[in-house]
Amino acid sequence: MNKGFSSLTVILLALGIVVVGSAVWYFGPRTVSQQAEQPLIAGGDKDAHGCIGSAGYQWCEVKQKCLRTWEEYCGSSDLDPAFNVLTAIRNNDTGVFGYTTSSAFEWRLEGNTMTTIQGLAITATGAHGNDYKLAESYFKDNGFAASLPNEAGGPTGGLQGYQKGNVVCVLGFAYTDLARVPNAPIQVNSDMQNITVSCGNLPTQSSSTSGIGISDWKTYTSTQFGFSLRYPPTFTHVGESVSNEFGEGIRIGPAVFVIVTDAAKRVQAKQEFDQSYNLIKNPPAPSSEEASLIYSEIPVNNPSVSIHDVKFKGGFYAFIEGNSYDIFVDGDSYTFDSKANNYFNTRPLGNDEITLLSTFRFSSSAQ
Repeated sequence: MNKGFSSLTVILLALGIVVVGSAVWYFGPRTVSQQAEQPLIAGGDKDAHGCIGSAGYQWCEVKQKCLRTWEEYCGSSDLDPAFNVLTAIRNNDTGVFGYTTSSAFEWRLEGNTMTTIQGLAITATGAHGNDYKLAESYFKDNGFAASLPNEAGGPTGGLQGYQKGNVVCVLGFAYTDLARVPNAPIQVNSDMQNITVSCGNLPTQSSSTSGIGISDWKTYTSTQFGFSLRYPPTFTHVGESVSNEFGEGIRIGPAVFVIVTDAAKRVQAKQEFDQSYNLIKNPPAPSSEEASLIYSEIPVNNPSVSIHDVKFKGGFYAFIEGNSYDIFVDGDSYTFDSKANNYFNTRPLGNDEITLLSTFRFSSSAQ
């Protein structure tokens, strides 16, 4: 009898130890690996401003609030309408356009004057014609009117301006799948293209007539070669005929636009430009002469034509691809004047070459 009681006691004590041990394990402290398995509590990662980073919120100093930058613009409220337009276009074509970035673009006002709009932009690389049509349909379906003075087109791209109230936008594209055939126009192999949509606000009446931007710039039109562009009023030697090994050209202040029509010379001109352009991605040795020129690419916003460009100390080169001809642009702050047998400085270009190239347009009859 005592022996049976002892066996039962041992069993009960063993069960008690198991229960107590389990309770201690469940309610006791965790190891590092065990703690990592616990789920995060939403809102547990608030920053000093109370913004929940795990939910995509971050502090916007300008607006003094937490926001998601893909839903609301963190900047001047004046650009909120432009941001909303770009966001709607981006959401309407999921996965095609990148996030909104700051951008400046040119807009032609009444009276054929140009101004620079400081706005926002989205870009799609490797897009197709249907993507362009989706963006185009947004403007047509949401009360925007097409702006005839702000449209342009060529064999490799085009752009169209739209306006609704004070908000203006430029929708542009440039074909990327191209082929060059000797003695023949550029061939567009497919509708593969890069698309840029830029939006901003029109300047007030006082600012648009006060010389801000390029409203005071003049327009040069070449009926012989079929192109036009804008240039600062301080430029001299505008429209003078020049020539080099590639062909005949025209001087626009310190920049020379050489028209290259011969098929072989078009290839040579492109090769010469590429020698400088390739120095951006493959910088020369520090001891070389080229290293002192500090090559960099110029961010030209001109989707109506295909422009490749490179800036260096003292000037810039650009290569504009056309249909029946190309244009090699040689821009230098100091240019030799053969008539006076001396160098002249019409005006150091500074960043004006960016705007100069962004206003370039082929006429429809030429291209």
